[in-house]
Parts: sequence; structure tokens; C-alpha cells
Amino acid sequence: MEILFTEAAHNYINEYLKCEGALLLFYDTDGCGCAVNGVPVLFITSQKDVEMLEQIKTNGIPIYMYKKHTVFFDDQLNIDYVNGRLKLFSKNQVFVHKMAFKKLENHE
Repeated sequence: MEILFTEAAHNYINEYLKCEGALLLFYDTDGCGCAVNGVPVLFITSQKDVEMLEQIKTNGIPIYMYKKHTVFFDDQLNIDYVNGRLKLFSKNQVFVHKMAFKKLENHE
């Protein structure tokens, strides 16, 4: 799997991402009805939180995922920042036009 950030997305995310931080692409199924229905969420997390995660190849910003979540995405993804929103897409589909982007406070 590989995630490519556009220059606009890279610049936007770096405004919020501290040097010691990393990104977590999470497939949130809470309240979606069943385990295969969910929405992608992009979290800022500390480097110490990523030990149990799989690092994804990118063109810059470190990003991690739970291995079990990779099945919900295409092998090649793109993240763009357009009209004040982060967009997650591939050549086959748009996963989300307005991806949630927040700091991860506590997770297990």
C-alpha cells in the first residue's frame, strides 16, 4: 500500500503535525451498523503510539494503519487538500470528500 500527498495536503497537514508526531489512517466503524461499513479518519498521534501499527509507504509524511484496516482501501491512495477539506481517493474511487482530521487523545 502507498499513500501520496499532494503539495496542498502536505502543507496543510504539516501546519498541525509536530516533528515528533505521525499520522494514523483509521477506518472508523463506530455507529455505522456493521464491521464493514465505516469512514476513514486521519488522526495525529505521537510516535510512541505507532509501535503496534503498520507503516505505510508515502511521499513524505509518516503515516500508519492497523493492518486489519488495509483491506478497506486500494493499494494506491491519494490525499489532497481542496476547498478547505482533505480528500481521500484512488484512481478507482473517492473514499471521502471531507475526511475528519483530528488529534488522537487516547486509543486502545
